[in-house]
Amino acid sequence: MNKQRILNPRPSGTREVSKKFLIMVEGTTEYNYFRRFVKRNSKLKVKPLQSKRRDAVSIAEACVKRSEEYGISKKDGDRSAVVYDVDQNTGDSISKSEEICKRNGAEMYISNPSFECWLLMHFQDVGGGCTQDSLEDSLTVVLGCRYEKSNEINGKIDDTKIREAISRSSKRICIREKRNKDCLKTYPSSTLHFLVGDILDP
Repeated sequence: MNKQRILNPRPSGTREVSKKFLIMVEGTTEYNYFRRFVKRNSKLKVKPLQSKRRDAVSIAEACVKRSEEYGISKKDGDRSAVVYDVDQNTGDSISKSEEICKRNGAEMYISNPSFECWLLMHFQDVGGGCTQDSLEDSLTVVLGCRYEKSNEINGKIDDTKIREAISRSSKRICIREKRNKDCLKTYPSSTLHFLVGDILDP
């Protein structure tokens, strides 16, 4: 008689609701930044995106694929989010990227023009006349040495600074549902305050 093999049986009525939280990031600076939050939540995973192409649509497709690999299930209360810079992506490609994410239960958060905009908000307001070079120059002043995409900036960021960044950023982008469209229209800006706020106050 054949016996059906049951893997990892779970007693009736004891199903644990999974609340995994996967954050996928485009670069090393972003990875180092979000790793700080893993100690707060054992369910939180931060992973670099594995995509040779860096256009917005490819980033979204890589996010969806990685979510599937990690067994992220929105109906079980899991979340997956992708973080990337606007850079040279067009508004159309970013809109398509967001559609792919939404269709597959993933979230998308962007910074315009780059993650450095979000980093600088931890220390000061970011004016409309900023460029990528001036963002990096301002971070150099904050660091007291030349800013490079590394882990050094994290040593100057604590919870107080994070909440200051959330406050500054929320003044520029205030509606969560329209965050990415508004971010494209508002230079410089970031939508990361929504994501980081969720991590701090789950």
